[in-house]
Amino acid sequence: MRKLVVYFVFILLCSLSLSGYSQKRTGSNLFIAPVFIDSGRLVKDIVTSTNLKDILKYQSNVGMPESYTYDFKIDPNGKVISGVLYPDSIYLSVNKFIKDIFNRYKWQPARRSGCSKCQVMGYGIFTISFITIENNAKLEIIIFNGKIGERMRKKVVYSNTIKL
Repeated sequence: MRKLVVYFVFILLCSLSLSGYSQKRTGSNLFIAPVFIDSGRLVKDIVTSTNLKDILKYQSNVGMPESYTYDFKIDPNGKVISGVLYPDSIYLSVNKFIKDIFNRYKWQPARRSGCSKCQVMGYGIFTISFITIENNAKLEIIIFNGKIGERMRKKVVYSNTIKL
């Protein structure tokens, strides 16, 4: 009987010491995406400062609709770090919009989960998908945590379809 009690106490102590390893990890890999503060201005700004209708018309004439993508970074202070612009000449007005207006939009910085002061870099893609059949353009901003070695996390922080 004494051996049985010692055996159960040993198992209990081992399980308690190992339980600390099995708890959910709240380390640096948990990412809270940045918040797009100026999201209400995006549609108005892009419609007034670009020629999306002409781009959509060109793409429907060519018969090959494609998407405009812009890769960018959001620094720990919430400012957009300029990324790679689309080189095609049809998108000159969109490139100007990106340089002059989009890069100045305000963001609440990304941070680690459980730490309000642990602000980190966020990586984003701004996409304009032209839907020629419906004469629409879909605007979408996706944010990534940039951790390729670990599980990459992404979140759609803005999505809107506009009629052209």
